[in-house]
Amino acid sequence: MKKLKVKNKKRFTIFLALMLLAGSSTVVALEKNSISKPSTSSKELKESSEKVNSSDKTNNKDNSNNEDIKKQLLDQYNYKDSNSIFVLVNKENKLEDGYIPTDLVEINYNLVNKPIQMRSEAAEALNNMMVEGKANGLSLLLSSGYRSSDSQETLYSDEVATRGEGINYVAPPGTSEHETGLAIDITSNKIGCKLEDIFDTTEEGQWLRDNAHRFGFILRYPKDKEEITGYLYEPWHFRYVGVELATELYERGITLEEYYEGE
Repeated sequence: MKKLKVKNKKRFTIFLALMLLAGSSTVVALEKNSISKPSTSSKELKESSEKVNSSDKTNNKDNSNNEDIKKQLLDQYNYKDSNSIFVLVNKENKLEDGYIPTDLVEINYNLVNKPIQMRSEAAEALNNMMVEGKANGLSLLLSSGYRSSDSQETLYSDEVATRGEGINYVAPPGTSEHETGLAIDITSNKIGCKLEDIFDTTEEGQWLRDNAHRFGFILRYPKDKEEITGYLYEPWHFRYVGVELATELYERGITLEEYYEGE
């Protein structure tokens, strides 16, 4: 009986030792797993960083593409070539010194005063527009077309003498669209053939505003764009740029400046 108790005691001691050893192994294993397993926040931070870097690369690529597109547009339309129908003329972009169009033709119909001149392509487009206007019962009269640099100088000097400052009403020589042979001032006998803002209230002014682009003309100095174009609103002043570009400008509601400068 005594020997049995001793044997049982030894078995219990061995069992207890095994239990303690197993417990220690479990704790070590748990601690090991806890240390070696990466935290969720660290993983998310890495993924977030990769997304940011990817986004930066995409933005840089988009900016590069935009610059390429802008360059293609400028190359396509050659807006600094005085002889191009796409030329941009304003206070910052002057025509070449002494520029005179070589393809001017005379226009001698529907005139306010004396015959006027325009470049041949623009004159043909104007004729088509005037024919359709007449078919719609409109009274469209032509006031001013091509002006030489000398004529523009005289007009500008007279404006300065009258108003004290003419730059917002009449362009200085070299910066007037009339010197390109691509611009035309149109009025109506309904307002006494004057060049005034009230022209936009006439049937003629409204028809031109909505249809000129179909013939390649744009309303060059629209309302609420004075700070962009540098000139006051002129509902009578139209500029020939070709049907494709005129239509795009009309549909987007932007000026030549906004188009060439990327809006």
